[in-house]
Formats: sequence, structure tokens, C-alpha cells
Amino acid sequence: YVVITSIPRSSPCSAGGDSILHEMDAATGGRLDTAQFDIDLDAAITAGDLIVIQDPKWSPGDPIEDKFITVAPTGIHFRKMMYPPVILRLPDQITEMKYFSTAAGNISMVQEVAEQRGMFYWRER
Repeated sequence: YVVITSIPRSSPCSAGGDSILHEMDAATGGRLDTAQFDIDLDAAITAGDLIVIQDPKWSPGDPIEDKFITVAPTGIHFRKMMYPPVILRLPDQITEMKYFSTAAGNISMVQEVAEQRGMFYWRER
């Protein structure tokens, strides 16, 4: 599920602002288990695209939980206003490019994991 949030400039008289591109689980609204964005810009989505954050379950003196965990980022911050993208699936069928127009009239690109296509079903017994 893709969402673009906008953060307007602090002055009500100035145009533009920032945007955050979010990619999240459509069923839960939560973080996805695997990296979706090529944040290290190496043209591949790998473990290098994960981030380290403080574990929300951790508390000082906790001998069980590690203080930091490695997770997939849920969003990318852009210092420009971005609008809904045009999506191009790449020939490898695993990744896609999202092309965003910006308030400045430029095009920004983001490479990410392509959506799964096809028929999905299950059978209960």
C-alpha cells in the first residue's frame, strides 16, 4: 500500500514543502517484513536497504531484548512536494520504478519491490 504524505512549509505564504513516501502492509497498516526501497542506491533491494532502530520493546536493564533491531523502512523523506507516481515494472519482474512529479516541475524516481501479481487463493479444511 503506497501513501504520500505532505508536510507544508512553516510559512503559510510560501509554496511547496516536503513529502514522505510510505510503503506499508495494506491489511494492517504496519511495517513490511522486507525492504521495499533501494535506499542505498545500489540498483538492488538487499539487506543493505534495511535500517537500525531502537526496539520499542526494549527497556533499560532488560537482559532479553536487544536495544536495537534491524527493520525495513516504512518511508522515505523527500525535501520536495511529490505527487502520485507513474509506475513502471522493470523487466526482471521483481522491481519497479516509481516516477513522481514534484511541485518544482521535476521528476523524482524511486526503485522498489514490485507488487505481487496473479491469482492468490487458499483452501480451508
